[in-house]
Amino acid sequence: MQLEDDYYNICDQLIEHIEYGKDGNIHTSNGEFIQIRSKDSKPYSPIYSKKYGKYVSNKNHAFYFNKRFMKYITS
Repeated sequence: MQLEDDYYNICDQLIEHIEYGKDGNIHTSNGEFIQIRSKDSKPYSPIYSKKYGKYVSNKNHAFYFNKRFMKYITS
């Protein structure tokens, strides 16, 4: 199922950002039908990772359906 594939692909992208990215923070990550991107407004709520023992983002993030998904379910 594409949504499940997207979810695990995005998880892999986030791990890549945290472990190997320049700043060690998560960033917008895309799948075929879903994406994760920042959603916070001021005052921001950073995300702390117990696994990595550090903040991995200065803002909250959320999953969103992208336009391709909306076209898929309405066609």
